[in-house]
Amino acid sequence: MASSTRDLVEGPPVALTETLAERIADAVLSDHPLVESVRVKVTKPNVRLDTIVLSGSAVEITRSRS
Repeated sequence: MASSTRDLVEGPPVALTETLAERIADAVLSDHPLVESVRVKVTKPNVRLDTIVLSGSAVEITRSRS
């Protein structure tokens, strides 16, 4: 079944931004057999770390079929 990025982002919550990036990369590789590799960057605004609030954070991953 094809999954859109929106479905993954709006779907069940995940604890780590890295998990969401992995799910997006897996979906792209699964749904598009001609794609050999994918780079996914997920950004999250206004991240709270205990008493500190950051303007945002980001994670970027690259995955390939090999």
